[in-house]
Amino acid sequence: MPKLRIIGCSAGMPEPNIANSSYLVEYNRRSYLLDCGEGTSSALLRLRVNYKNIRNVFISHGHPDHIAGLPVFIQMNHLVKRTAPLDIYLPQELVEPVYENLYAYYLIPERLTFDWYLHPLKPNPVFREHNFSVNAFPNTHLESYSETIRKKKLSNKMQSYSFSVVTSKTKLVYSGDIESVDELSGLLDGADVVLTEAVHIDTEELVESIAQSNARKLILTHMSARDSREEKRIMKIGKKYGLEEVHIATEGKSYSY
Repeated sequence: MPKLRIIGCSAGMPEPNIANSSYLVEYNRRSYLLDCGEGTSSALLRLRVNYKNIRNVFISHGHPDHIAGLPVFIQMNHLVKRTAPLDIYLPQELVEPVYENLYAYYLIPERLTFDWYLHPLKPNPVFREHNFSVNAFPNTHLESYSETIRKKKLSNKMQSYSFSVVTSKTKLVYSGDIESVDELSGLLDGADVVLTEAVHIDTEELVESIAQSNARKLILTHMSARDSREEKRIMKIGKKYGLEEVHIATEGKSYSY
């Protein structure tokens, strides 16, 4: 049975004791990391996660709160003398700049105790081993930058993705950051768990859509500092649409599915 563990769940604004987006999927004694925002390594230590067992990292897009923790994660693994290779899957537009940055940070594989590899997100499945696969689906989260990119003639491609994590019997959908609930519509069929951000989209519309999809569990994440009144409001919306399992992501919380 797969298990989802919340490592970091804050929004773009850093919080004192909560890391940015980072989620661990554990299955068949293997661990997979969805996003690696700032503070991920410290959170893994706080939670006593065996981070050397993480062989694959999947990055949804290039905003710092989803990728800025990657260099420290690599450095930490080197300092504890990791030997297993690390495979990092990320949007094509990030491969070259991340490669150059990691070298600029002196995280050169030949000087480390292990090798790391960057892989562009390609047509599905992005990753597969045994009966476990990860699929990537483009979304429009970064398209608001289009005018600036055009004017400045930047190379940015505005590539942003949602993921589905599928086994022979289960399906987890992770939204990454999205601009509309509609962007999840094609992903929800057969989902057991939907892990989705709650900053850029209408919460009530989201809960209604998840309820209609027959997903069993909704986990809202990527939220600003917790507000008990907001949490109560969300739970009330869940009951309104008959979705009993609505959860607010909390660091260290685990969900079997």
